[in-house]
Amino acid sequence: MGGTGSHSMSNIDELVLSLDVVLPNGELVTVGGPGRFVRASWPDLRGLFIGSDGAFGIVVRAVLRVKPLANYYVDLAYVFKDLENAIRFARDVVINVPGPHRVVIHDKESGRFMVGEDGGS
Repeated sequence: MGGTGSHSMSNIDELVLSLDVVLPNGELVTVGGPGRFVRASWPDLRGLFIGSDGAFGIVVRAVLRVKPLANYYVDLAYVFKDLENAIRFARDVVINVPGPHRVVIHDKESGRFMVGEDGGS
């Protein structure tokens, strides 16, 4: 769960309003959805199917929330000597800078590929 695109400002679980799912027994069910009666004591079953790769049922229809694109975004790259400093920095950004946020931490190999840096080897 929590799949997201590389430039997304939301995770997929925040955008899915409802799903039509074919269960392993062949039954078609709808989970979630605007205008449906939902009891607070009942679990939200959308999360069971999002990101399950068909293990619990095959999603045959999805209703998604549409959000406007951000007016702008800025990609910045920082290089850290170790993972601990990178995580500390990411945590501080999320806590202290107004969102939305997109933080990606690369290892040496993907860092070389994505931003031309290897973390100061």
